[in-house]
Amino acid sequence: MNIAEALVEKNPALKNIFFRKYLYMRFFLILSLFMQNTILYLMVYRLTGRDKLSLGLMGLWEVIPAFAFSMISGSYVETREKKKVLSQCIAGYILLSIFFIILAFRPIQETIGITTSVWLIYGGIFLGGILRAFLSPATFSLFGTLLPKDQYSHANTWSSTSWMLGSVIGPLIGGVILALWKFEISLIGVMVVQVAALVVLMAIPKQPIMKKEKEPILQSLKEGVKFVFNSQIILAVLSLDMFAVLFGGAVALLPVYADDILKVGEFGYGWLKAAPGIGAL
Repeated sequence: MNIAEALVEKNPALKNIFFRKYLYMRFFLILSLFMQNTILYLMVYRLTGRDKLSLGLMGLWEVIPAFAFSMISGSYVETREKKKVLSQCIAGYILLSIFFIILAFRPIQETIGITTSVWLIYGGIFLGGILRAFLSPATFSLFGTLLPKDQYSHANTWSSTSWMLGSVIGPLIGGVILALWKFEISLIGVMVVQVAALVVLMAIPKQPIMKKEKEPILQSLKEGVKFVFNSQIILAVLSLDMFAVLFGGAVALLPVYADDILKVGEFGYGWLKAAPGIGAL
């Protein structure tokens, strides 16, 4: 028995071919998003003449729509077919990648102006934040429909591992292709990986809708908040994660360290971006 067969034997969830496709899809998608994040941060930093405020604005333009639309995304996804919603999110990311590729070409930047190019990138990041609000509930909801409940524990470990691998390898690949090629070529690589994620997702059959009746959004939000505050463990974990994300935002300044302080170039920048993920893995 080889290693792959042994893993499948000890983890029943891996015997489910559709769950394995889910893992591949999740890996490819997270890989592409971390690649894109790595590339765009450095590109905007250089386009703005190494303006450090631009890096903060990148995060701001993403978090505002992600937070705002998260209030309705869960309710929206709950009453719809999960694979369809997820495929729409990935298709949206592919269209955004095409948009970023166009903006990465120097003749386009010179034609519309650097300032306009940067603000259009901010606009793309904003749209990406909206997609992110719907991506998370759709992804986790699809996960819940593929397996029986008694396999959730082990399956969640594999799902988290696929996410972590994508978050580690993505910045590394982003840094390598930036060192070898230009921004536009690097972003084309991002789009190719996203297309791969969509192709794998298409191999998963449609899943039944567990809840078809539509609940008022305000009522759903009220029940969700009540549940969280009545569940001390969940509240503690969410609070811990919130503060970790808030105070872990210093990694947004890595283009500054890579270009101006350490002077390690694109390849070193990729390693810096991957370091938190490597530690977590």
